[in-house]
Amino acid sequence: MRKLSFLFLLLFMGCHSIQVTHDYDRNIDFSKYKTFNYYPQMNSGLSELDENRLLDAIDAHLTNKGLTLSENAELLINIKTSDYHSMQQSTVGLGLGGGGGQVGGGVSVGIPLGQDKTNRVIQIDVLDQNGLIYQAIMDSPYFDKATPDERTKHMQNIVEKAFEKFPPPQEVR
Repeated sequence: MRKLSFLFLLLFMGCHSIQVTHDYDRNIDFSKYKTFNYYPQMNSGLSELDENRLLDAIDAHLTNKGLTLSENAELLINIKTSDYHSMQQSTVGLGLGGGGGQVGGGVSVGIPLGQDKTNRVIQIDVLDQNGLIYQAIMDSPYFDKATPDERTKHMQNIVEKAFEKFPPPQEVR
């Protein structure tokens, strides 16, 4: 039964895509950067465990892209999160109507399906000494009952989406 619920949760998490917005400074040559680290006063808003999962995923991803984690980094990464609740939009309508001659009437009731859902917005800012140069904002479902393995996989997916356009292509001027 546990395996079935795990499979259902994975399918459910997979059905809800991570919405991503990317932005970057077009005047920056991103190929010049070789090192990164995290903003020293970062207050991500995540639990310590989820923050560690996210940082581990970022470390692995950026290392695979050729950057090195360094104490004297050229790039600093800052992370902010916020959660919000949205009401389910799905309803089932029941109707009852009648009429005779020129008299008519009706009753309709909408019954909400499911529960409210919680989404999490994660903003990842990449800064150099002059300020913000790259930003990714992800909006994804949040599953508070997810297992540690499911949370780790979700954080890896978020990082993959966040940095899919990093570094941005060098524009020819």
